[in-house]
Amino acid sequence: MLGLKFRRQHPVGPFIADFYCAELSLVLELDGNVHLDPIQYEKDRYRDDWMAERGIGVIRVWNREADEENIKRLIARFLAMRR
Repeated sequence: MLGLKFRRQHPVGPFIADFYCAELSLVLELDGNVHLDPIQYEKDRYRDDWMAERGIGVIRVWNREADEENIKRLIARFLAMRR
């Protein structure tokens, strides 16, 4: 995707990322309904904060919105924000 390599189920610190791109230091998480649970939501926030403190970007996408075009758009936006 966009000429980038993403590793699936890749360890990042104490976590397992759904997808990780080392070149961009970017995690892509695909979230389902379990992430609507308040306890899971707090765990996700902790995880995202942990990664941000280490310079790792996180993009979260709902499973139902995880088509290739949407993900490409989100990655392009991420890249533009990093410039």
